Amino acid sequence: MARSARLWSVPPSVPFLKTLVDTLVDGTLIPGFRPLDDPLLLPSVTLYLPTRRAARLLPELFQQRFGGRPVLLPAIRPVGDADEDAQSLTASADLEPLPPAMPLLERHLAMTRLVKAWKGMLRREALSLRSDEPLGLPASTADAAWLAADLLTLMDEVETEEADWSELSGLVPEDHARYWQITLDFLQIVREAWPAHLAELKMMDPKARRSALIRREAERLERTPPRGPVIVAGVTGSVPATAELLKVVSRLEAGVVVLPGLDRHLDNRSWAVLGQRTGKASMRKGVAPKDAATLPSHPQYSLKQLLDRLGAAREEVATLGPEPDQGLLLREELVSEALRPADTSDGWTAYLDTRSETDRARALDGVSIMTARNEADEALSVAIALREAIERQESAALISPDRMLTRRVAAELARWNIQVDDSAGRPLDQTAPAILAILAAKLALGGCDPIDLLALLKHPLTRLGLPVKDIRSAARALERGVVRGPRARPGTAGLRLAVDASREEVSKAHTPRWKKIHDEDWDVIANLVDRLANALKPLEELAGDGGTILLTDLARRHVEVIEAISIDHEGSVAELYAGEAGEALAQFLT
Repeated sequence: MARSARLWSVPPSVPFLKTLVDTLVDGTLIPGFRPLDDPLLLPSVTLYLPTRRAARLLPELFQQRFGGRPVLLPAIRPVGDADEDAQSLTASADLEPLPPAMPLLERHLAMTRLVKAWKGMLRREALSLRSDEPLGLPASTADAAWLAADLLTLMDEVETEEADWSELSGLVPEDHARYWQITLDFLQIVREAWPAHLAELKMMDPKARRSALIRREAERLERTPPRGPVIVAGVTGSVPATAELLKVVSRLEAGVVVLPGLDRHLDNRSWAVLGQRTGKASMRKGVAPKDAATLPSHPQYSLKQLLDRLGAAREEVATLGPEPDQGLLLREELVSEALRPADTSDGWTAYLDTRSETDRARALDGVSIMTARNEADEALSVAIALREAIERQESAALISPDRMLTRRVAAELARWNIQVDDSAGRPLDQTAPAILAILAAKLALGGCDPIDLLALLKHPLTRLGLPVKDIRSAARALERGVVRGPRARPGTAGLRLAVDASREEVSKAHTPRWKKIHDEDWDVIANLVDRLANALKPLEELAGDGGTILLTDLARRHVEVIEAISIDHEGSVAELYAGEAGEALAQFLT
């Protein structure tokens, strides 16, 4: 039986996941449902979260809430990563299974081929357009790959927003028609050629498949509601498919929606402005062509649109969790005022009139402004502040949209052996398993550069079938006895010759003390080089070969090399693929 929506919001100054767990367990979130008294109630709960990361954090919070005792968990399903985890959303048995998502690498290569084909078919008259700027066309396969990546990014945004490509033709004034026609011709790739390519392969774009999975889940919940509570928490509904899921859950008899950080300080006039329309064109399906939203960049825009979609007023959303500290409430209010829409910025005067200097000072208590000379000083200053917090045994976090800043700060902290957890994750090529893969390829195909050689041998995942202590000792001996001498010829064959030459040289008189190595150490060095040569052989055979090789063969050889390098003395490569980074590398290579 449908009922009015049950909506909650956790204030931005209160820990979201902890508040969610506490209020679910103590019966605040769902009156009459109190797992604290009966822990066996928890498995009947279905809990949807925005990301897999949030889903991984929740079990520990439940265990803490029950005093460390073992506890049966709810069914926890990440919504935002539905395309990454096929089991995260339940598929209905009576529906045809969705086609698989096209692998990212295959998708990029296929789009690159289509971009190159478009360039070849571009009408000659398009190239003769007079302009102060030359018409940018891909000059090489590499250029086509970059353009394909940009096009795929645009496609993902359009698929996520479930926009309509047919609205493109009305977005540009007539005086730009000739130039715009070239762009439209280019976008025929995604409007016609790409759907045909996917249909031929019986595959789907990842974002389109994710939206389809979420919509199927919404339909399943509406058709056969679960017996237990259904909770969607931390999802803003900025994607049309997730908004539909939220709408369905909010109308279930045991459905609850928990929103993150709904702004209750923003006055009603400003809140209404977030829903006004500009009269400009929109590509979104179901939105009138001249009915685009006015402030999509405002932090509360998505929540405003969601509440409108749910047919709920802001006043109907209850506050969940403990009352924040008064100083934090004043800070929330100040931030809300600072982000007030431009159309209502005259309200700043009223804010200054109603808040005393003491209140404004309290809102900024503990807030500092630091002006750095450059990016390096900025990162170092943040790292020092975080380190000082640790020394005071306090918790601290860096919140920044600048990914380069967060990486610099992490690098600065690493100098003090402080490892930080980046909630946004790290690019694959900056993780330890991927760095090993990159070094292996550079070493095999680049002629055994000394810097790459030492970086590979000292990499924490390098084993070459030896115990950790032995591989590190052998690497130090190789560096001291061979690498610090004359540069070896390219390749592992040249490295073997360098080992023999260095061994003969140190047997002579007047050898520097630091370079003297015992005979048994030379045997260790020779064994290390032999193991390395055997490991690199599948890729090293390709060095200098001008022939064509299939990408699948190249990938297979690369996998053979990195597994041969990382195999331990027990014959296992488990450490290479362990953890989130290892799983990501395995997925990338398969």
